[in-house]
Amino acid sequence: MDYVGYIASFLVLLTFYMKRMIPLRIVALFSNVAFLTYGIGMHLMPVALLHCALIPINVHRLVLALRDDSIPLYPVLRWHPVRHAPMAFTSEVDAGSRKENASKQKARARL
Repeated sequence: MDYVGYIASFLVLLTFYMKRMIPLRIVALFSNVAFLTYGIGMHLMPVALLHCALIPINVHRLVLALRDDSIPLYPVLRWHPVRHAPMAFTSEVDAGSRKENASKQKARARL
């Protein structure tokens, strides 16, 4: 039964190396199932209860990530590097005016 715990631990470690959300949630679900199996098999109820609670959270987050990944955004929103507001976004439609804004910003900085 210890091998299940080692596999679960390895899966958790693997999630820390993942950059994309969907693969991370899938591996996290497998680690939750492995830790749940390990916790029940070794009679470690805190471990089993924790991962029993984490499974629905990871499923919910995976569904949201899959839904967000399947909806194409048009225009594609990107962070605007010229503006200073923390939540400033611009669309691809404004791509031509980016250079103009950048040159205006540089001109203001020189004053």
